Amino acid sequence: MTVLLTVLGVALIGVALRDIFHTLFAPTGSGSISSLTARHIWRLFRRWARRRPDVLTLAGPLALLLIIALWTLALTIGWALVLWPHLADAFLLSATERPEEDHGFVDAVYISLVTLSTLGYGDITPVSDWMRIVAPLEALIGFALMTASISWILSIYPVLSRRRHLAREVFLLQRTERQTGVTTTNMSQGTLESILMDLTQRTINLRNDLAQFPITYYFHTPDRGSAIEVALLEIAALARASCDHGSPAVRLCAALLLEALTDLATHVGEAFLDRDTGSLDDLLAAYAADHSHPLERDVREGDIAGEYHAER
Repeated sequence: MTVLLTVLGVALIGVALRDIFHTLFAPTGSGSISSLTARHIWRLFRRWARRRPDVLTLAGPLALLLIIALWTLALTIGWALVLWPHLADAFLLSATERPEEDHGFVDAVYISLVTLSTLGYGDITPVSDWMRIVAPLEALIGFALMTASISWILSIYPVLSRRRHLAREVFLLQRTERQTGVTTTNMSQGTLESILMDLTQRTINLRNDLAQFPITYYFHTPDRGSAIEVALLEIAALARASCDHGSPAVRLCAALLLEALTDLATHVGEAFLDRDTGSLDDLLAAYAADHSHPLERDVREGDIAGEYHAER
């Protein structure tokens, strides 16, 4: 029984640590536990949002907290399974504890949680040589988990801020063009080149952010003017419209932007929409629809640029 509990505990600890590593430390990865948790939370809130659209904004933050809670739970239970068979002979109870009640699984969970959280109340102390090594090891893992989780949270919100900032810029650019009448057809070559190259760089950064922090996909922005899912459709329209520009340099910049958008849309389709193939228009429209931002009118294949011109 001791061997079985130890094997189960070590296996659970290993699964949790592997998921933590792939989610927090792998440059372009996501753990299976965190990925499945975020995806199921998103789908649940998507169904709920049909009746209450505002609740979709809670999906990302809740998924983030639930993933951290699942890691903590898995490590706590895993270490408890390892400690449970050894409570009687490997630990010293304080004077307030009753020896006849120190063999339960609840006590093992208590010791594991106190150690993992590095609280160290001191009412139950390891006395065997090997347990005096194992307990600090669990505390180190718990401290590393707490530090990494805080760093993860602090890293996510700058990504979301950059994404919303780009979306707002595109929205304001679109509105300014309507007000001033300045479009890609009468914009100076240097200005248009600068805009296209800046959008290309930020589109590439957006794709890398989604690969590095997949959890950010599930953070919903209800304001269409700040939603990157809507802005990407406008960026694609701008790129296509610029392809008709007389300058070869502008056409090259526009083609590069379209390639960056295609790379981003393909990644979104494969990683989040379960779509391996599809045109740029279809993938971007699916991305917007998945975030409850359907197109304001039907978009037919190849018609995005036409609508962009029509609006102006």
